[in-house]
Amino acid sequence: MNRGDIVKLGGNETVLPDHFNYQNKDYIYDSLNERSYLVFSKLSNLLYSEIWTKVSRFNDKDFQRLNEDKTAIKIYSNL
Repeated sequence: MNRGDIVKLGGNETVLPDHFNYQNKDYIYDSLNERSYLVFSKLSNLLYSEIWTKVSRFNDKDFQRLNEDKTAIKIYSNL
């Protein structure tokens, strides 16, 4: 599931809005209906930021904003 989607472990999958919906909301928390886990890897970031730029779902600015979003609590990061 390396499509930039939310993966709710042990539950249903919910598709994330483009650019994590930061164009409409200040925090990712405000765009979700329930608590969820985001699963992103270095490959996800690379694919969206550099390879699939024409798809324009997510870009470097989106990932940076997600990284700084106080409502997105990291439980693990290897970035």
